[in-house]
Amino acid sequence: MLPLLIAAAAALAWAVTHRRLSSLAVTGPMLMVAVGLVTGWVAGRDVDVFFNSSGALQTSELILALLLFINAIQFRSPLRAQLAGPAIRLLAIALPLSLVLITMAGALLPMGLSFGVVLVIACIAVPADYSKDLVRTRGGRVPGRVSRWLTIEGGYNDGLLSPVLLVAITLAAPGTGDAAHDVLGILLGAVPAIVLAVLVGLATGAVCGILLKVAYEKQWADVQSARIGVFALPILSYTIAVTVHGNGFIAAFVCGIAYRLVQGRNRIPSDAHLVEDMGSFLNLLLWLGFGAAAAILLSHNDDWWPAIVLALIAVTVGRAAPVLLSLIGSKTSRTDRVYMAAIGPKGPASIVFALIAFSMLPREQGYPILAATAIVMLSSLLVHGIGGPFLTRRLYPADSVH
Repeated sequence: MLPLLIAAAAALAWAVTHRRLSSLAVTGPMLMVAVGLVTGWVAGRDVDVFFNSSGALQTSELILALLLFINAIQFRSPLRAQLAGPAIRLLAIALPLSLVLITMAGALLPMGLSFGVVLVIACIAVPADYSKDLVRTRGGRVPGRVSRWLTIEGGYNDGLLSPVLLVAITLAAPGTGDAAHDVLGILLGAVPAIVLAVLVGLATGAVCGILLKVAYEKQWADVQSARIGVFALPILSYTIAVTVHGNGFIAAFVCGIAYRLVQGRNRIPSDAHLVEDMGSFLNLLLWLGFGAAAAILLSHNDDWWPAIVLALIAVTVGRAAPVLLSLIGSKTSRTDRVYMAAIGPKGPASIVFALIAFSMLPREQGYPILAATAIVMLSSLLVHGIGGPFLTRRLYPADSVH
């Protein structure tokens, strides 16, 4: 009961001090990680039992489905407008280049891990998250155009990487070779699951979206009941997809896109408030759990220098070089390019990816993945959480005009 008590108390502490902490450049994830580190020392055994339980996998998968759905519904502009210009360059060029670069760096470092495990770590280290609790890209000094491009990248990158993660986990499983034909066979075997997921997501999002919209317009439903219906959508699409042997993550993500498209401009007022608030709450709990896990994992071994080097590569050159290359020839300014290359905070999707990999792989592979993730996330909190505000002030002075 002690971890539950600490979690509730930490969430309440964040709720009553949120604005004050923000003014001091202390984010929610920073606070929850600090509390989690203490929790890991005090209740280490209980936390370890949780990570080794079957409930951890199911919980983390549902949380990721919810987060992917939230990312998909948050955009108001048409899909064609979103996937244009620098945003599509970040997703189509920078993202795969980052994945390749970090994987190559991990393979060259003396970590003693297979290619599949290194690829899993790369999938965990690549996704960026631009939620307001991690870095301030919306409002204030950052130009609206840059905020829009980064928000689109953060909204889609974890959805695009989730099938790659599952392929990487399959490669990392015992008895799987690293040959190219094995990779091709795994990719071909994943195609039916992806197709089923897309169909389930489209059908669930479109049908339920129209149903909710009609019900609200005919006053069969009110705003509160519509919010509950929207909250149920990612759970419904994920569950249906898994039942028919599809990819539940892709289904939840596509469901969010389909729902947003059928809603159009005349969306139900504040329809996403409940699902977004629940997402924020689960986000805090994930950071708390991450802090507890980091305290346990990093205290059991002090030979982490290869993972530290990989983490530094992931949050610096592993992000900066691909982004700068992808923006060559674009109409973005030099300042905007430098800012987007330097800012790439890691968020809850990376934590959930790590939990999924840990739950699906043997412990001799799962623990190094969790440990590497802990170092990557802590490095990101320090580099982006502390350095981000300084970089913003440096590149976008208060008297500049956007």
